[in-house]
Amino acid sequence: MLEVPKGTEVGIDLSYWNCGPNFVGLKNISPGTHFVYWSSTAQECKTRSCLRTGRFLVIENPSQRLFWRWNKFQETFEDCSEEEKDSVKTNWQDMVPRLGPIDSTNSRSWNALSKYISRLIIDKICPDNRPVYSATQLISLEYRSSSRTSSDIESSPMSRKMCSNLSEAESKLPKMEESENERLCYSRIDKVPIEGLSAREITSCHLDHSSRLRNLMEENYPTNKLYILGELQFSFICFLIGQNYDSFEHWKRLVDLICNSDALLKDMPKLFNVFMLVLHFQLQQIPSDFFVDILTASNFLVSVLHVLFTNVQLTEGVNTELKLRSEKFQKYLTSKFGWDFMSEPYEWSPTIVK
Repeated sequence: MLEVPKGTEVGIDLSYWNCGPNFVGLKNISPGTHFVYWSSTAQECKTRSCLRTGRFLVIENPSQRLFWRWNKFQETFEDCSEEEKDSVKTNWQDMVPRLGPIDSTNSRSWNALSKYISRLIIDKICPDNRPVYSATQLISLEYRSSSRTSSDIESSPMSRKMCSNLSEAESKLPKMEESENERLCYSRIDKVPIEGLSAREITSCHLDHSSRLRNLMEENYPTNKLYILGELQFSFICFLIGQNYDSFEHWKRLVDLICNSDALLKDMPKLFNVFMLVLHFQLQQIPSDFFVDILTASNFLVSVLHVLFTNVQLTEGVNTELKLRSEKFQKYLTSKFGWDFMSEPYEWSPTIVK
C-alpha cells in the first residue's frame, strides 16, 4: 500500500489504524475472506468528504501478496504497475519492518461474521472487484456528457436568475441517479405476486414468504441454498464496517424474508439453524437498542424473530434440533438484551380510531 498520506484511516476486518509516515502496508493476513477499507484525513479529503471506501478480497495462501498504491486524486487505492511491483519485490527486505502486523485478537469474531462469504458471492455482488462506498454514488443525467458547449453552460440551471420559491428551485435541480458501475448487485427480492391469485392466496403470500425466498435462492444460488446466508453476512459487513446504508436495508429485507418463511421450516431446517447462528454473531457487534424505532419504540428484530420463534414452536413436523436451537437463541436474546418475545409485538396491536 504505497504512498498513503499520513493520518489516513486504513482497516481490515474489525481492526483499523491511522497511518504514520512509514506505513507501506499490512502483513500476517490469514487465508480467507477479508474486508479492507480506508478513508482520507480531513486535510487530504476533497472529493468524498472523508467517506469510507472498502473492498472485499480473498487470500488463498499466507504467501500471497497484493500491490496497491494511493491515488491522491480519487482518494482510493489502485493496483500498482508492473514496474512498481518489481521495485517493491527488489526492496522487500527493507519494506517488511514498515508493514503493520494484523492483530489476531478479533480473528475469531471476524471468521464467524464472514464464514459463508465465498468468492462466488463477492463476484456476484461486486462484479469487476468494484469497491463498497459509504455513500451512494450518484451521477447527473443532465451533465454526465463530457462534451458541453458554451450555450449549454449559459442555459444551465446554475447560471439562470435566482428562483422566486422553493418549488421552482427544486424543479431546476439536476436529476440524479445511482451509478450502475458502482451499484452493489444484491439479489432482487420480488414483491408479493397478486396477478391471477385469489384474495385468500394473496393474504397467504403476505403472511408466508416461503415461495419468494425459495425463488430467490433458486434464481441466485441454485447449487447451494446456504449462499443466501453469505449474502446476509456480506450486507451486514458492508453496513457495519463499510457504513453503507443501502446494505443495511437489504440486510433487513433478507432477515424479514427468512423469518416469515413458515413453509420452509420443515423442508430446510438447516437453513434456519445456520441463520440463527449467523444472527447470533452479528448481534454481538451492535448495541441492543440499535433497531428500536424512535417514533413507535418498537424493535424490528423483536418483531420478526417473534414470528420465527412462534412458527418454529407451533408448526407440526419441525425438526427437533431446530426447535432446540430456537429455544436456546430466544433465551439468549432475552438474557442479553432483555427482549420480550412473550408479549404481542407493537405492530400487531389493534389500531384505535377516536
